[in-house]
Amino acid sequence: MMKYAKCAAAVLTAGLGVSALAGCSQLSGNTSQSTGDAVYATFNGKDIPMDYVKFQLNEAQYEYEAMFSQYFGTTDFWSQDLSGNGSTMEETVINNVLTGIQQTALLNWYAEKNNITLTDEQQKKVADAVKSAMEQANSNPDYASAVGVTEDLIRQVYQENAIANAVYMQLVADVDTTVGDDEFIQKDFTYIRLGKTDLTSEEDTSEEESLTEPLPGDEMESLAEEVSGEAGASTENSTEEAAVKETTALAAAEKETAAAEQTAAAAVTEAGLSEGETAEETSEPETTLSAEEQEQVDEMNTAAEAIEKRLQNGEDAADIVADYSGDSTWFNTTTSTATLGSDSSYVYTEAAFALNQGETTIYTDSDSGAVYILLCTNDNDEDARQSKIDEEINNRKETLFESKYPDITSSAPRFTINQDALSTINFDTPLYVAPEAESETELESEGESMAEPGSEAETVSKAAAADSDYYDTAKATEAFTSAAETARSAD
Repeated sequence: MMKYAKCAAAVLTAGLGVSALAGCSQLSGNTSQSTGDAVYATFNGKDIPMDYVKFQLNEAQYEYEAMFSQYFGTTDFWSQDLSGNGSTMEETVINNVLTGIQQTALLNWYAEKNNITLTDEQQKKVADAVKSAMEQANSNPDYASAVGVTEDLIRQVYQENAIANAVYMQLVADVDTTVGDDEFIQKDFTYIRLGKTDLTSEEDTSEEESLTEPLPGDEMESLAEEVSGEAGASTENSTEEAAVKETTALAAAEKETAAAEQTAAAAVTEAGLSEGETAEETSEPETTLSAEEQEQVDEMNTAAEAIEKRLQNGEDAADIVADYSGDSTWFNTTTSTATLGSDSSYVYTEAAFALNQGETTIYTDSDSGAVYILLCTNDNDEDARQSKIDEEINNRKETLFESKYPDITSSAPRFTINQDALSTINFDTPLYVAPEAESETELESEGESMAEPGSEAETVSKAAAADSDYYDTAKATEAFTSAAETARSAD
């Protein structure tokens, strides 16, 4: 699916040069009614009009409704607590947008105070971004009408966020970018997985499905993480999610075993046995496989060895899987690829990461009984490694920004929020209306251009920024949230 920003405002509050940050103070409400001359807040002697706020809220609402409609067939999700933090989706998204608006205003104040301005080149990027966004909005009148697009609003959002981004880049300019030569190495793999059938529970089948394509539930969890601002960037293949689940299941099983052992030990103590007797008499015998189960294991091991030789001989994994499809009642076969680092969460990470390019290994998951035949296709994926390095540097920037941000907020003017205007904010009226009937091809096409300039806006916003490495962090928001709450309580 399309990559959506980690927080609602960045989904796009119409092409922010700096992404609004998630997890703000508990502000309530969005509006889809005309606001006229209403004011959302006053800051540094200047009004923040409700039309400006409404535009960005509507943008986020439209984006999420379009996304959920396409991938889950519904827009009835605003009242759900997808993040599990006690807040509804509506409250969380609105919080994120309003936080971003306030933070942008604060960073613009800081820029004015410290004579931070956009260069001619940056101004040109903003102008180009505004032009591109207007062209996209004009090509999608339904979107433009629902959100309330005007060139003045787009220009204001782009301009102010580009300035905020310039402040951010200045604050993190001295970040430590040193990375060791052996750090963040990423390796690419092709693997074939043999999963038990017939003798195992239905859980093994669902696990198999999750390894090839995330289930709607997985996607929903991922979206919830993004909305709450807790989702970290990752270059791992989507199959890693299933591996994490396998690892979690193993941990749960181990926990159960530990609990059982404690219970048994307590019972033995009650009977008055010595410590030595406890160890000897409470030890559980090794599990003995039935003849049928043993035959299943033997068949899988034999197949794994044969498959490994074929991979070593350069045969295509898909062809190998095709040869085994339907041939065995003991196991099913699937193939996929993965990119991982030494700290990845695949069940087979340690065994796989030890391989060099061209080498193979067979790994059996003791929990599920699944067998993985792994082939290392690249033992130093430079692009994936650079992506991990970029992620690390961005995390350092976020941490540095977070450490400096409280000093800015402590000396900044306070926001005066118009509570009457705030009370009108809600997502009661849907903005996105799904087309009545579309072919599968049209839906796939819409996945790339849906809610223009929504999907394109992430690229446009980068162009508008002072630097392509604009900030997008949930961490920094914690500092802002604390300062905002202090300011409100003081008011």
